[in-house]
Order: sequence, then structure tokens, then C-alpha cells
Amino acid sequence: MQIAVSSSARNELVGFGVAIEKQPPRYRKLKLKTVSVTLGARAEQNPFSVELAAMAYALDMVVGQKDYRITLLTSNKAAALTLRNPRQQSGQGFVY
Repeated sequence: MQIAVSSSARNELVGFGVAIEKQPPRYRKLKLKTVSVTLGARAEQNPFSVELAAMAYALDMVVGQKDYRITLLTSNKAAALTLRNPRQQSGQGFVY
């Protein structure tokens, strides 16, 4: 299973998108699910914390899935490294 997340800031709003591609067993057709969410005003959130929120949201969506290896894809290196070594910084409320 591959999960791609991305955050964006546009017109003073921030949000994220999630795409989940699941390969069912026995070579059946791929399943694709996409979600987009607007989190709020740019003054309240930054793209880094939104990326962390996107990762948390995506992983919550696949809780309980069995027999899948999950690959989480992001273009935000700082957010990816935060999952490995959380510290006190913006958006840490999304890391649990």
C-alpha cells in the first residue's frame, strides 16, 4: 500500500491532500482513494504542521488493515524526519 501526502498554502488558506493506492491480493484491480482537506487560515497553521496532520490523517485511515506493507510518501523532508525523531517544534501535536 502506498500513501502520498502533500500540503499546500493558497489564498491565505492551508490544507492537504492524501492519495492511497492499495494493491489487493491475487492481482486484482488497484484501488485508489483520494481525500483533500482545508485546515484553516495560513495565520494559524503552517505548511509543515499541515504536512504532519496529513500524515496522521492518512495513517488513521488505514488503521486495522492487515497484511499490507505501508509506504508513506512525502516531499517534506523535515516532516518525514520528525516522525523518526520528534522534538518540541511546530506541529508536534500531530505526532503520536
